[in-house]
Amino acid sequence: MPLTILVVTRNRLDFLKHVASELANRVRQDDQVLIIDDGSDVDPASALQILDDRCQINYVRHVKHAGYITRRNEGILAARHECILQIDDDSWPVERDALSRCEIALAKFPKVGAFALPIHYHWSKADEGCGSLSRRWTARHLAREYAFMGCGVILRRSAVIKAGLYPAYYGYGCEETALAMRLHRIGFQIRMLRDVRIIHGHEVLSAARAYEQTRTADPRIGIIANELCLAQESYPWPMNRLIGFSIRLRARLLGQSVAEVERSYQTKRESIDPNQRQTLVATCTWTWNNLICRLQRRFAGLK
Repeated sequence: MPLTILVVTRNRLDFLKHVASELANRVRQDDQVLIIDDGSDVDPASALQILDDRCQINYVRHVKHAGYITRRNEGILAARHECILQIDDDSWPVERDALSRCEIALAKFPKVGAFALPIHYHWSKADEGCGSLSRRWTARHLAREYAFMGCGVILRRSAVIKAGLYPAYYGYGCEETALAMRLHRIGFQIRMLRDVRIIHGHEVLSAARAYEQTRTADPRIGIIANELCLAQESYPWPMNRLIGFSIRLRARLLGQSVAEVERSYQTKRESIDPNQRQTLVATCTWTWNNLICRLQRRFAGLK
């Protein structure tokens, strides 16, 4: 069964060339590699030449920058296959048979909407069993999780579409947790699959300063505002009020301007979908999974 590899890129031609060379050793003839360019200054199509004749390549270039969440949603809708391996444009799978492993896992667990994958930041220092950024697991294989990391995740296309895709108004931060909660609300699970490891290779591909110049992350204020959106959209009353209060209090303790957080939150509030709120029982289950995963990784010495 073939799958779709979804990559959203913007102004990272050198990174994309390296990722394409890694994928060339892993893709199969019937696989789809879907590259969506979110308004790069230079056309990155040349980076994909190494994939010619190795698989089905679909390349979409946009002149206007719309944000990687919007482009990911576009890619999920355009994907030809049920199994989607979503990676960043500086990430790639370790195992040569990683794609087969993705398909087998998704077929074996029909109630799984997404598989979180272990993410390695420092490949030269990483051991075989654990990545320095791999987190949120409670057992070696297939443990129930509460969220995933978007730089490397296996998505079930039909489940993600049914859940309503990523909330595009977030911009940056919390979007993975929001989609995980949307999947959980409609009865799908999030599990960890450690059979497929992902290299998040920016430290391999460039110096830290060069990477920071290409990073497009909103300031901390925007992320805190997204957390408020997540609380209002996903949690039932009165938990949404309590969590919203705790987020504002934490922002104040961190020295953030609560007024600026509120302004950022109000600009996004109109897009909140109240139909995404979970029941109290589902929320308690999700919160319990969240707590257990955090405790497990704390005792395991993970960040």
